[in-house]
Amino acid sequence: MARTSAEKTTMYNAMVGMITVIDNCLDDSNDFCNDMTNAEKQERVLRTEGYLSAGVALADYGSKDLTAINAAITKAKAYTP
Repeated sequence: MARTSAEKTTMYNAMVGMITVIDNCLDDSNDFCNDMTNAEKQERVLRTEGYLSAGVALADYGSKDLTAINAAITKAKAYTP
């Protein structure tokens, strides 16, 4: 069954929000995730990357720009504690 326009928009907006999770988790000057070990941060970042990758794989976002989402996926995959 094809996704509706509203479902696509909701998923896209959720993915854009996930970029912040990755950025904030990897930013040591940000309080977000600072109570986690590096291994826990990596797990959180890679889990979020998995959600982003799954969302991008749906590949039917029309003219919506996925550049920042793809950059976050790349950044998350490159993170090593």
